[in-house]
Amino acid sequence: MSTMPWNPFSVCGIPHSGPGSCCGMTKKGEPCKNSIKVEDTKIGHQKLTTLAREPFDLSSLQSKLCDIARDFLCARWHRQRQADQVGQQWYDAAVRNQARVPHGSRMASPSVMEQPGQRQASSASRRRPASDNTDPSPRGLRHDPPVRLSTNPEPVQPFNPFVTSTMLRTNSVPWRVSPVQPAILASVANIWAGFQELTLQSLTPSEEVDSIHCVFCLTEDEDHANERVILRCRQCTSLSHLSCAEEWLERRDTGSGTSCCVCRNQGALDALIRPLPIPSLDAETHSVLTASGSSPDGEPATLGILSSNEPQSQPRQRP
Repeated sequence: MSTMPWNPFSVCGIPHSGPGSCCGMTKKGEPCKNSIKVEDTKIGHQKLTTLAREPFDLSSLQSKLCDIARDFLCARWHRQRQADQVGQQWYDAAVRNQARVPHGSRMASPSVMEQPGQRQASSASRRRPASDNTDPSPRGLRHDPPVRLSTNPEPVQPFNPFVTSTMLRTNSVPWRVSPVQPAILASVANIWAGFQELTLQSLTPSEEVDSIHCVFCLTEDEDHANERVILRCRQCTSLSHLSCAEEWLERRDTGSGTSCCVCRNQGALDALIRPLPIPSLDAETHSVLTASGSSPDGEPATLGILSSNEPQSQPRQRP
């Protein structure tokens, strides 16, 4: 099962000051006003996107945050001087806020295994009162029964609503998407508005959206014929391709609450999965059309499609 994404901005306390703004501090303790290249900021957000899709692991998080901090600091003063300091601040915030990370996004920590002899000895020392040792002979010693392992089920993990676009396109969301248990498509690659998300309250197959007018690309649907997931606004019923909506999440400069670019609806969307288009036959490589004027029995002519790999379609060899 793929790891659910988590929000580095919220967990690590990463401030979002917009593109081109250094997150370093001057000697007077004031925010730096130097600018940084938009290309560097994009690289930083790409690293945050990769980090959000990896398991949350404190053992390797500090070094990754220090590396990411370089892309949000100005090259003139703070990139070489404050990258480790800023990365450490983000790491300290992650330690404090690790409860915000969904359980499905955390790295499984190895449990400490106790040796059977240690378990039995410790259990015996707890159960044996001091006054019971009245017989000094070995026959008077008590023998505790073997300690049974706990059969209690593991605690139920809280519901994690985050999904990926691949899970939507393959219809592999591990629960029934509904208003009670919605699916949230998240993106951290937006350098203008920070963490972005879209809430989906349904995910159902549909053949009624085989040809749509997307509100984003405004092009013929044939250019996105392989896009299976169509998003529909419940308020204005506008339609869009999932790939176009993902690009909108990464580039828009509005807040994360808006889910529709047409009516500015802030509610949940419907996700419709349409069947893949049937590829057209290629006359040169896949089939050969043959027609006969009439059959020996006088029946009407028939039109057949023969594969180029069948013996009937191969040219006859002259003796």
